[in-house]
Amino acid sequence: MNLSVLQLKECVSNANSFLRVAESIEKDGLSALVMGSLNPLVVNVAFSIELYLKSIKAHESTTCEYPTGHKLDELFKILKPSTQQQIKTSFARRSEVPLDDLLSEASNSFVEWRYSHEKSVDAHPFELIKFAQILRDYTEKL
Repeated sequence: MNLSVLQLKECVSNANSFLRVAESIEKDGLSALVMGSLNPLVVNVAFSIELYLKSIKAHESTTCEYPTGHKLDELFKILKPSTQQQIKTSFARRSEVPLDDLLSEASNSFVEWRYSHEKSVDAHPFELIKFAQILRDYTEKL
């Protein structure tokens, strides 16, 4: 799918919106999580990460090709190596969790956390928010 600059901006805007929802749940603190808001937090932040990664890849592409799929680790791996390194360096400054580990563990969070009632799921929601914020900051420079 070929994207115009306007569509890329809309994709980033959508990612920002999903991240804001996750951040608002995070700001409610532990009480919000105890009251059952962990699922919406993870789903929203995972989807924001997906959209940020897709927008970065589309921006890197000469054809503005928009990648498909939901797996965060796979979307990250298709970015240019220099982009990956820049993002990894930024993340390492803010987190003790290795980004590769986070992406591996949370790769399919957008899908799995929507159906967490069907099977056990695990994630690092606050680390995912940090990662999404780094991607947001990165996309602001595009």
